[in-house]
Amino acid sequence: MPCHPARTARFRRLAAGVALACGLVVSPGVRAADPAAPEAAAEQATSLLTVTANVDGARVWIDAVEVGMVPLTRYLPVGTRQVRVAANGYDPFVRRVDLVKDVATRVEARLTPGRGTVEFVCNVPGARVFIDDREVGPAPIRLKDLTPGNHTWRIEAHAHEPAWEPFTFTPGENLLIPVTLGSSAGLFFVRSVPAGASVALDGKEVGTTPLDLTGIPQGPHGVRLSLEGHAEVFRAVDTSDGSRGEVDATLPPDGAALVVRTGRSDASVAVNGCPVGSGRRVRVPEVERGLVQLVVEAPGQAPAERQVKVPASGAVRLRASLVPAGGSARSQVEDVPPLVRRWGFWAAAGGVAAAGAAGGVALAVALAPEPPPGGDVTVTLP
Repeated sequence: MPCHPARTARFRRLAAGVALACGLVVSPGVRAADPAAPEAAAEQATSLLTVTANVDGARVWIDAVEVGMVPLTRYLPVGTRQVRVAANGYDPFVRRVDLVKDVATRVEARLTPGRGTVEFVCNVPGARVFIDDREVGPAPIRLKDLTPGNHTWRIEAHAHEPAWEPFTFTPGENLLIPVTLGSSAGLFFVRSVPAGASVALDGKEVGTTPLDLTGIPQGPHGVRLSLEGHAEVFRAVDTSDGSRGEVDATLPPDGAALVVRTGRSDASVAVNGCPVGSGRRVRVPEVERGLVQLVVEAPGQAPAERQVKVPASGAVRLRASLVPAGGSARSQVEDVPPLVRRWGFWAAAGGVAAAGAAGGVALAVALAPEPPPGGDVTVTLP
């Protein structure tokens, strides 16, 4: 509803009278609709705030921005504002005020003696506040009885980049530290030892370590690190919650080969979300030791997934059996036993074992796979 002209005129006369009484002159050309410049022009203002205190020279903050000393008058847009009044040797005075259209609001701060404080406000409510690596509580927070001297504060919040800075606390001083944390969404940092490793993100080469990326979409990602003379490293990173992606890896000098027989020319293989090849046979020469998630896919087929334990050396040989999607059967990834553990090998070598000494026969029996296959095994003797 539009303002009544007579009411608006009375309000502006009242505002001018308060300003003159406080010894202030408000320039009609000044605008400050945001917290960084909270004074608004009289022609555009809809509310008037006046702040006084029982301590001369006390400083005034509006929405964590210092704006002057008492007595102070400001034209402001309507809404809720936080008013803070502080002076060294006194505890700070903090109030929230609701500024109403065409109504003058007066705040009288009563300061009481104090030994000094450090107060933190943050754009992320509940952010964790640390002093010298010790967590002291969530923001906003006011700390009393802090040890005089040099300190370091740090503030952290989920899905935001942390902030920190040194500061000095003097007894009786009141410090207000406003902190703005930036979002972590879209950030991706990759580090390696040694540096200089090639980085593939979701199958695409994006640079070499150390690497800082921005604008990466939120969601699951696969990171592949490759460096000549070292085993490859695979990492799965999920940034769906808005957190930054981060990989910090040491590339070992040796690893084990990973060989996957897919049986299909249109099949593709991924390790920890990283595409590593396609076709009937996919081989990665060296993979770092540890557990990896293997996925084999093909058009129209149900994917086969398996967690694979990669040794420090040697080879891991696997065979995928894919079945049509939508059926009751499940695609599988199975181990391919080494040559010496296949009965075909022992059938071919049986004659040699039988013709050898007794010790040779005993060795063959000791290495033979258990249990034997069903049915008769034919061995042709010389």
